[in-house]
Amino acid sequence: FFGPVAGTRVAGTADAVINGDRSYGHLGTALATPHGFFGDPGPVLAIAGQNMPDVFLHRGHPGFTDRPLRDAELVISGTLLEQFGRGLAAPGDVNADGFADMAFSESRANANAGRIVVVLGGAEPVSFTSPDVGARGFVLNGRAGSRLGPVAGAGDVNGDGIDDLVVG
Repeated sequence: FFGPVAGTRVAGTADAVINGDRSYGHLGTALATPHGFFGDPGPVLAIAGQNMPDVFLHRGHPGFTDRPLRDAELVISGTLLEQFGRGLAAPGDVNADGFADMAFSESRANANAGRIVVVLGGAEPVSFTSPDVGARGFVLNGRAGSRLGPVAGAGDVNGDGIDDLVVG
């Protein structure tokens, strides 16, 4: 829904729609908006689904309208078994390089642990597959049995001028 939003609206009257392409993928169970992820101040919509192995980043622009899910500017792939992208966050700029960053949780049901994948924003979109984040990210691993999971941006909690993460 494009602003200003007021009154009562129903989903069937949305200004733009991005439909899922996987039965029971639950697209939209995780959403985040990392404005500035691609190096400009423009809006970005990150979308994931509870039963989908990918996170899709769509760049907003004037005239944005309905579009296919896979027309995203960036698709970050994980695995369904690891429940990649079950939680998403736009914590701001956690490495202080001037670009907004993204954080994704993986429940890692197979390892009974969990991890958070942080993808660093930048002017050049890159594609990669988790856990191979290379120079464009890093991983926070949980201990066995920790079920590391929810992730959120916290702002600058300690006052050092750098955005922080909260991990559950």
